Amino acid sequence: MNQDQLNHKSMFETVYQTMQSNLSLWSSNATISAAVTALLGKITSLGNAITGQLVNFRVVTQTKAQAKETLIALTMAHAAAGKGFGASSGNTTLKGICKVSQSKLEDMAEDQLGNFCQTIYNAVSPVIGSLASYGVNSASLLQWSNAITAFEGKLGQPQSAIQANASYTATIEPIITSTTTFLEEQLDTLMLQYKTSNLTFYNAYKGSRKLPSHGHRTTVTVTGLISAVGAPLLKAHIMLVASGQNTRKKITKANGLFKFARLKPGTYVITLSANGMVAQSKTITVTHAGNITENFIMVASTGGGGTTPTGGTTPVAGA
Repeated sequence: MNQDQLNHKSMFETVYQTMQSNLSLWSSNATISAAVTALLGKITSLGNAITGQLVNFRVVTQTKAQAKETLIALTMAHAAAGKGFGASSGNTTLKGICKVSQSKLEDMAEDQLGNFCQTIYNAVSPVIGSLASYGVNSASLLQWSNAITAFEGKLGQPQSAIQANASYTATIEPIITSTTTFLEEQLDTLMLQYKTSNLTFYNAYKGSRKLPSHGHRTTVTVTGLISAVGAPLLKAHIMLVASGQNTRKKITKANGLFKFARLKPGTYVITLSANGMVAQSKTITVTHAGNITENFIMVASTGGGGTTPTGGTTPVAGA
């Protein structure tokens, strides 16, 4: 949601609060009552769209990140047990299968992680009765199996969340336009009668109809998601370069999210790189303070990588 949209939302809420503060002056007017009720409905719809936009993707990615963290922890515990038992019993096959590091699991593509952990599970499961001294048993084996199933069930959800997020975003501007038109054509007209009968109320209403000249933010914040094959991308490198400002760099965690805060309006070049992925760069121009969301989908390199621009320069007039 950009600053202009936030300013409109604030204005709508101020109008409603002004009407409620003067309820005794218009409550007997059925037409005004209906208009105020309709305004509240529009404000509620706008709030729901904003909440969906902000929360929908965040909840899904956090849930998936938690499932991945649990899976890796259980895999490492059982792999260590299998490796130790394999070494002590001379089972070189088991030892080899269970030789894995946490960093390898964290860096692995998420569409491969579940199958990889399942392979280790299949090797450890037959000897679980001999692994109690290593701190794992049949109960922890069941937890591990459930963790594999739970994680694989999350695959594909972030892409669905991105689509749902875009759907919410697309509804915000039409709601703002509809509400603005509603005020201009209906409530503004109804309020003209108070210009002569109650000038104080009328002036309060007119004051509430003014858009704030500035929002609560005076800087730019750029956030977004980096994904690949429908899932958040771990350890993607993001570099943001802006004229006259310090170069900023980030590395994504398991949720694939990034954030650059306290930037000034201007033109930014965002460059992405990740192991085995085609590099990308994108230029955006921001003219107002506020929040900007820029999501990126990376594709696997097919031999040598390189840089593929994603759409040239994108002006953002109302960030």
